[in-house]
Amino acid sequence: QTFVDVVKKLDDTVKPMVVGDGPARKELQGMLPNAHFTGFITGEELYPAYASSDIFLFPSETEIFGNVTLEAMSSGLPCVVADATGSRSLVESGVNGFLAPPRDTIEFARRVKQIAEDVSLRKKMGKAARQKALAYSWQNVNTKLLENYREALESARPALKF
Repeated sequence: QTFVDVVKKLDDTVKPMVVGDGPARKELQGMLPNAHFTGFITGEELYPAYASSDIFLFPSETEIFGNVTLEAMSSGLPCVVADATGSRSLVESGVNGFLAPPRDTIEFARRVKQIAEDVSLRKKMGKAARQKALAYSWQNVNTKLLENYREALESARPALKF
């Protein structure tokens, strides 16, 4: 519902695209008749969806790790996301997008509009989003994991007392 309310607050500022499918699609189409609905797409089909976008709006507050946010960032999109677990670890507010309080439709709309109306900000944030996303390669993630294991193994451990 937050997504719908934000889009409605923006009026003609944005042309929303909804990627995915599910039981709420017909209801969403009724609430957002001017939105473009792609239906369920994966892999190679996702690239054009991201490439034809300017901003990624993701108000979900229940993501543990935002894979879709990371995909958007890797495509160079500034992100406006809920200040919640998962999204908070990816989006640096004011750098590669904005964090908004969950369900705060006024703040979400304000931030989307700010990015939409400021081309230089959108480009700057898009570049920063792409750079941050590049740090999440499997090689980097696994290297960091191994470093953490090494550090744990090398650190002094208290003796167990029985």
